[in-house]
Amino acid sequence: MLATRPHYLPRQRLEPTAAPALMTQDQARLVTATLNPLYNAGMDRRDLVVDWPFEVFLSADRPDTALPEWIELTGPARNLAYGPYLHLPPGHYDVEFRFDPGTAMLPMLLSLELYAGKQRLTKVIANFERHGRQAASFEVDHADPGAAIELRVRMERGAIDGRARMLGMTFTHRGA
Repeated sequence: MLATRPHYLPRQRLEPTAAPALMTQDQARLVTATLNPLYNAGMDRRDLVVDWPFEVFLSADRPDTALPEWIELTGPARNLAYGPYLHLPPGHYDVEFRFDPGTAMLPMLLSLELYAGKQRLTKVIANFERHGRQAASFEVDHADPGAAIELRVRMERGAIDGRARMLGMTFTHRGA
């Protein structure tokens, strides 16, 4: 019996190339920036940092459309954003959710629910008490690389006015 060794692609940095007809240059840049860390990490996840900018998330106000840079908050408590349905290798992650309450009335409470497929990994309540860019940090254990990751962002209180923006989220791999 012959022993076989898995064949891996050589590690190299992926760069955006000429965008196919179905993709703009901005979309090609976004795809490359989002997937490059996973490709380059290969089997070695020690230094894996995956950043998902707001552009990969979807608007809960207009399902199946991209999340706008500024989210209109006027209305009842509701979901604001969801997605992106991307995959992560299994492991323990430090997660940072970046947000700017913009012109929202403060304090602003958001619930952040992170799912892997149908399994809820965690639910965090983030309390933003000042204006400007901020982050909510939490930890999560993820076991199923085949399950797409979904974040659900919910505004816990209605608003009579205001706009806010989701800046993105970063996953830093901390081991198995």
